[in-house]
Amino acid sequence: TNGSSGFDRELSEPGKLYYPIYKYINDNKLDLYFDCAYNDLFGEIKEDGKVKSIALVKKDEQMYEICQDYDVLLTLLENIDFKNKYFNILFDGITKVRDLFWYGEKNAKDKAKEVLNNLLSIKGDNNHLPKIHALGHAHLDLAWLWPIRESKRKAVRTLTNVFYLIEKYPNFTFVVSQPQQLIWIKERSLKMFNKIKEYEKQRRIEIVGGSFVEFDTNVSGEEQLARQVLY
Repeated sequence: TNGSSGFDRELSEPGKLYYPIYKYINDNKLDLYFDCAYNDLFGEIKEDGKVKSIALVKKDEQMYEICQDYDVLLTLLENIDFKNKYFNILFDGITKVRDLFWYGEKNAKDKAKEVLNNLLSIKGDNNHLPKIHALGHAHLDLAWLWPIRESKRKAVRTLTNVFYLIEKYPNFTFVVSQPQQLIWIKERSLKMFNKIKEYEKQRRIEIVGGSFVEFDTNVSGEEQLARQVLY
């Protein structure tokens, strides 16, 4: 994804930052094919749409876990009242983790993981809190600021990535909310479509939504919306 996109970084970071390849290396060789398109999220092509950097790297799994845990706890800290009895505990803990790396302490990663695990293990006082289930979803406008052919390619790329996430994370579940995407995938790759059906039976992919596409209610008439739902 174009790293210089006009997309607001506050919403999320554009860009596919990391993809594992170790399983695909054969006889110390690897062929990579890059599927690229000359479009930006809002139709604004920045810096001529060039691929600016690609790097072959070794991922530090422990550091990755630390970053993920830290992000969760920092988000929690930013959203609870400072009068909350856990506020200072959280503040002191994540500040300690920051300082471990800031001042380059010895065994910083091991010490940070210990602090983060302790913070994440704290249980709240209320035993009647609701149970939250988080499911993956990828919103895809079927007629956005690119040609329909690009929407079809994006549907295939999105579900290919979903297969990777399902295989990597045993508890990962994904929802598909637009049947039209499934029709396109069936037309372009019956193998992929059959794999979706297989994952649906395993309840790893859930088919949801009350209409055929996620429509724009600002421009559609009443009959069009009713037909969407009925179909």
